[in-house]
Amino acid sequence: MNVSVVKEDGTSDTVQVQIKQELITKPFVGGWRHKESGKEYHNCYVQTLPKSYFIGDTPKNCRETQTVTTKNVRSQTTSDTSTQMTKTGCWVSDRQDKVIIPGQYVTADEKFSYMLKQVIVLQSYFRRWKAQKYVNSIRQDHIRRIEWEKKEEERKRREKERRLKVEYQRRMQPLTKEDFDLVYHALELWRREEIENINATKSGPERKAALAGLMDEETQLIASIQRHKLIAKQEMGTRSKRKFLEKCAAPKEWIGFDGMPTKMDTPYTMRAKDLKMTYESLDKRYLTRRNG
Repeated sequence: MNVSVVKEDGTSDTVQVQIKQELITKPFVGGWRHKESGKEYHNCYVQTLPKSYFIGDTPKNCRETQTVTTKNVRSQTTSDTSTQMTKTGCWVSDRQDKVIIPGQYVTADEKFSYMLKQVIVLQSYFRRWKAQKYVNSIRQDHIRRIEWEKKEEERKRREKERRLKVEYQRRMQPLTKEDFDLVYHALELWRREEIENINATKSGPERKAALAGLMDEETQLIASIQRHKLIAKQEMGTRSKRKFLEKCAAPKEWIGFDGMPTKMDTPYTMRAKDLKMTYESLDKRYLTRRNG
């Protein structure tokens, strides 16, 4: 880059400046300003990159390197040595000599075959362990399946008994509209079955008399059902009133900040409790006017 520089005598000169772009940010190190001309001059900063230090892969600041215990070990340097053997005119004792007998030489193929056999043995034991683990898991699944089937059969049996008991209770003591519909349906099935039996076994005047008797019996059953229906209606009304009073007299309940349920009685719930107690005392049939 060419920079035009104005000298003190008023002449200008062109100076070529080479700028080297580096991946560092040069800091501002201050400068000064000329009092007369007002020009500002900044102090330069070197463009030399900081010295890089080589950091190897070997840790040098670990605990082992800082607390290592040094010791001195003697070693024999490389030098020419000589040996002496027994010969004519020189006898050397062989009492401390050791006789070394070479063992069986093992070739590379023999070593590889030996290693292969050992690997096969390890694989066989590992596969045996995996097979035992798999079989044990299947056995546990089978045991859990049998237990679940037993529990399911027991649950179905109890559910069937409960359903039959509820159905029997609904037929013997019906309370709701669905219960009375069930009773009327059973009555209709019984009537059809009796008519088929009469038509199959009797004819003429006997058939007419049997049908008339069946009609009288059906009328009595319907009347009995209607009477029971009125009683059930009264009982359901009493139950609904009691349920309504219990709901009105129940305290306000909510979950507090600590996760525990909190209950509170209001003036309305306390008034509802008084009315509930009054209703229960009036509804008691064994009380006389004097006891009330």
